[in-house]
Amino acid sequence: MAVWGRPRMRRGPGPWLPLRMRNIHRIGHDIVSDLDLTWYGRPVLHIVDAFVDGHGISRIGGHDIVGDDIDQGANLFLWAEAALIPSVFAEGGPVTAEQEDAWTVRLTVPLGAGTDTAWLRFSDGHPSRFFALRYKGQGAPSKIWWHVDFAGWRVLHGIPLAARADVIWEDEGRPWLRWDQSGFAPNVPIDRRLAEVAELVRTARAAAGLDTGAGPALAA
Repeated sequence: MAVWGRPRMRRGPGPWLPLRMRNIHRIGHDIVSDLDLTWYGRPVLHIVDAFVDGHGISRIGGHDIVGDDIDQGANLFLWAEAALIPSVFAEGGPVTAEQEDAWTVRLTVPLGAGTDTAWLRFSDGHPSRFFALRYKGQGAPSKIWWHVDFAGWRVLHGIPLAARADVIWEDEGRPWLRWDQSGFAPNVPIDRRLAEVAELVRTARAAAGLDTGAGPALAA
């Protein structure tokens, strides 16, 4: 499936910067987020954040960042969006969900040969927050809380979707990415783009001297 919109991004105390964004999913397996930073409507910087074939990449312009910490964060990004699709919780699927209280479930999601943990909170019958401990970039000294808050639920093509997502690092206290969704398509060809990004990941990991086999064994 594919979703797209015009989010805004900011770093630290800086102003909001306009973006164009298109995400493609193979639900529960792969995600590629293509973003263009725009200036007066013209793209000036292309960004790829992805988790494909068990590994993540953050590509800003021509600079690639890969490694176990990126894998862990990109995998959480995949599940933050995948968790909005009820079929993810089907019996026999890859996700284990345990009720913690009336509004919150704990999710155990696959990560390489091991698992990672996240939580999904509900409000008014819809997911309202996905949150987990995540590394803030490759080489970060420790994990911090990372939130994705969902709002503005409506039905498109028979599927309930959130119109807005705010992405927040808890130590910053405010969104660094605000995504207003413009459209959604359940059945679009995505194999070619997934293959292109998988090759980017293999090339970047080889250049970094990393094993290109299965993903990390376990999130610490």
